[in-house]
Amino acid sequence: MTRTTSRTVTPVTRGEIDVAADLLTRAFANDAPTRALLQERAHDERARHRLFRAILLGGPLQNGTVDGVRDPDTGTLIGVAVWSRPGDTGMRTAALPEYARAIGIGGLARALRVSDAIDSHRPAVPHWYLKAVGVAPDAVGGGIGGTLLAARLELIDTQGSPSYLESSNDRTTALYRRHGFVPLTRLPWPDGAGPLAMWRAGDTAASGAPRAAE
Repeated sequence: MTRTTSRTVTPVTRGEIDVAADLLTRAFANDAPTRALLQERAHDERARHRLFRAILLGGPLQNGTVDGVRDPDTGTLIGVAVWSRPGDTGMRTAALPEYARAIGIGGLARALRVSDAIDSHRPAVPHWYLKAVGVAPDAVGGGIGGTLLAARLELIDTQGSPSYLESSNDRTTALYRRHGFVPLTRLPWPDGAGPLAMWRAGDTAASGAPRAAE
């Protein structure tokens, strides 16, 4: 448990998977890469919910790397950050049925191709990977995203590990820059809505860190 800027960051539990998926569904309603991945199902909230449920089931929940901020009065989740540990890459077999329900069999094949393409751009240095961070729409602007980032990065820094993410808009890019991430490259994505790969070097990874974009 980490206390940052007067808010407490705690692990999201397996029993909260649907609450966390609902929050991410709302937070990513207008996210261009998510819409491009879902294509004809982009405006289907159930499809987005299943997609984020699959992401949560793909390792982060089991590994205890889903962080949450809760409303201090109600205990309701108002912010979620989903991380993968170093070495934990790709889609887990256990989550594939959930992905298929979200985007269909054809969409699953497309998603696997996109996942492989993105993974090919990820640095070879072992690193933490921020898969998603979302804030409840009525809590946006309250510093919750920054609180979630700071809490996990504090732990990552004690390990001397680097971290990696993809940013889909200028607002989140600015947030990530404030927390030490630098741009690497624009990634391939369906319909040309490619996110920006970003990297934050760890103390032990300087010699193997990728080169930032000029």
